[in-house]
Amino acid sequence: MGKVRENAGAFTLRSAAEFAGVSTPTMLEWVNREDFPAFKSGRRWIIPRDALVQWLNEQAGRRACI
Repeated sequence: MGKVRENAGAFTLRSAAEFAGVSTPTMLEWVNREDFPAFKSGRRWIIPRDALVQWLNEQAGRRACI
């Protein structure tokens, strides 16, 4: 995969998957969740970086409480 710009303001589906360390199919599952911070612009998914980081931290917090 290509290099992800970690200082990017937003990611595409593929770059968000690489940033989060998950597969593209997993990221596609995530963007289809109601609580996931993503939106479509035409046919392309846009995932704001700060919102993704916050969502990942919230998920990690929930997992730690189980």
